[in-house]
Amino acid sequence: MSLIPLFINPTFERFIGSLTLCGYASFLFGWHVHEKAIMLVIIPFTFIVCQDKRLLPVFQALSSAGYVSLFPLLYGSAEWLFKALITFVWCVIYFSSFGEVAHNYANFSTRIFLLDRINLIYSILLIPMSIFVQFMDIEARNFAILKKLEFVRLMIYSVYCALGIVGSWNGLSWLYFLDDTIWVNKDDE
Repeated sequence: MSLIPLFINPTFERFIGSLTLCGYASFLFGWHVHEKAIMLVIIPFTFIVCQDKRLLPVFQALSSAGYVSLFPLLYGSAEWLFKALITFVWCVIYFSSFGEVAHNYANFSTRIFLLDRINLIYSILLIPMSIFVQFMDIEARNFAILKKLEFVRLMIYSVYCALGIVGSWNGLSWLYFLDDTIWVNKDDE
């Protein structure tokens, strides 16, 4: 579906948007196979996120959920501190720089304030979710029931991160198919 607007009005921005939506489709149908495949969506999206500020909340949800979904690939307590530190550094860089470099081509009176706030709350709640799962991992050494239910921790990561990724896919699809002002070449205007 994302190729149809690309063939009708080809621009670089629309090509990257289409590539990102194709990456979403590939990832969403293969979620349970490789968590690392989220990079197929995050990397092309990075090239267009500064085109318009309306893409920032969608990218924030995607990248936050995408990076946190990679946490279970690192095992142990020492690695958890490392991955939490890397995620914290990423958040500081993201929140301090992307908002300044993204262009404000659209009128933000049409921006949906409530959905942006829900997105921010979702991203902030990734922190207690990660701490809770790490606490369960540490306590699994002491409680046999937590040792038997080791996949519950992975399921918590997967389900919560899937909510963010599917929500960001919905947001990008909405912007891609219903808002043509983002996908035109800004230099031509």
